[in-house]
Amino acid sequence: MKDLEVNKKGEQTFRYPQESFSEKTKTFEIPREAFFRKAKTGDWSNYLTPSMVKHLEKIIQEKLENS
Repeated sequence: MKDLEVNKKGEQTFRYPQESFSEKTKTFEIPREAFFRKAKTGDWSNYLTPSMVKHLEKIIQEKLENS
């Protein structure tokens, strides 16, 4: 699951819309701490909706299918 986009080091490319993409491009890193917090066992149920849980279970099943 380390290859999921959400688990990668945060790097975002911002482009200025009034210029062409190749001329005005700036890239900077966003720290992981901006997206991740200290986990508490079972706390996910306070944040995830039932549809989000189903989606996450599907991803986990796909990633672990051949392991």
